[in-house]
Amino acid sequence: MSSTLLAATWNDLELRQKYLSQINLQTYNLDISEDQPFELVNINSDLDRVIQFSFSDLNCVDMESESDLILTVLENNSEVGMKHEKNCLLSIYIEPYQYYDESFVK
Repeated sequence: MSSTLLAATWNDLELRQKYLSQINLQTYNLDISEDQPFELVNINSDLDRVIQFSFSDLNCVDMESESDLILTVLENNSEVGMKHEKNCLLSIYIEPYQYYDESFVK
């Protein structure tokens, strides 16, 4: 019997829980692989017009690595902002209307 993990919606994500990426994204300064592990460490809804989800990249080896903010389209056709920050954090920015959409993790 096999089990398939389904994509989690943004509103279902819980702090301090571990998730796996369901995307492959390689740019010149941001690299995310399918099944890469992340832990949700913060949700900030106090920003102007966006909600920020901060994930700890559990495979990160360079604590000083940073990337530019990039926009990417997820499989559900929603566009999100992604930025790799110092201390191995991956910040994802969504608009409030996307809160019930599928996220990039399962």
